[in-house]
Amino acid sequence: MAGSVDNCGNGQTITYGNQCFPSYTYASLGTIPLYYINQIETSAMSNYNSLQGTLKLQNWHNLTSTLNFTWAHSIDTASDGLDFVPNAAMPDNSWNPRGERASSNFDVRQRLQWYWTYKLPQAHHAEKILGGWALDGMFNFATGQPYTVSYLFETLLGGNYNGSGEYFGRPDIVGNPYAGTSGTNLLNLAAFAAPCTVDTNPASPTYNTCIDPHPGSEGRNAFNSPNYANFDFSLTKTSHLSEKVSMELRADFFNIFNHPNFSNPLLPGFGIDAFTNATVDGNRVVAASGPGQYLTTTATPDVGSGNPYLGGGGPRSMQVAAHFTF
Repeated sequence: MAGSVDNCGNGQTITYGNQCFPSYTYASLGTIPLYYINQIETSAMSNYNSLQGTLKLQNWHNLTSTLNFTWAHSIDTASDGLDFVPNAAMPDNSWNPRGERASSNFDVRQRLQWYWTYKLPQAHHAEKILGGWALDGMFNFATGQPYTVSYLFETLLGGNYNGSGEYFGRPDIVGNPYAGTSGTNLLNLAAFAAPCTVDTNPASPTYNTCIDPHPGSEGRNAFNSPNYANFDFSLTKTSHLSEKVSMELRADFFNIFNHPNFSNPLLPGFGIDAFTNATVDGNRVVAASGPGQYLTTTATPDVGSGNPYLGGGGPRSMQVAAHFTF
């Protein structure tokens, strides 16, 4: 009954509204509660379907080109063996692991790649200067990969919002997550609330605590990161210095149009904690502490993955090089 203190039988005592957990003893440490137990098993399900096409041109009027396109969908109930990102393997609701069925973490719905080489016609005069020139290009396009918005080990009202004892999970969606979004502002945080209600009755023994915990209404991988588009271009000149030695001079332009690309907001932290500025609004814990707060992404794909490199989606860059073949 309300206000009572109960004994769990293993050294633990709990107050009304809480639950007992099994415990164990190690060396001089006794009655250590096991708040949750994770079981690893090979029980996930997945399927992948795709339509793939390739168009090739081989030395057509000095043009060689390959165009690849893939339209695909990867669906599973777990995308990894362990939770390197939230809910990649562990279900939000352990009583319903099949409810995790969604697009895979690595799902790319559409991918297009086009690369080509065009050799400029041979000059009949000043061959050493005007001959051996070529243009190269590569265009890559891919739709954004899915991601999940989570709460991660919050301190506000204890943080165990869904009652699982794991202190991370998916929130409820209580509004339009795309309201007011544009550019790098991907989602409106006012649309997310913790999966519980706050007891606002001062006379209640559970006053100002989370009650009615439940799995969040947000589905796994419910949102998609920005698309990726990148065009690289090269200008090359090949000269034969002797019968056995040739030299290639080249200028490479990565992301020549300086198109902005942004990484999945999961990166670089491998998790999206939308509740870092959470506040209590009425009887809900909401992710936004005020209007105009958004989930943003600011890292380029190469920086987000922790491996900056030329051609990895960063701003326009250029390199010049000389290659000798002998």
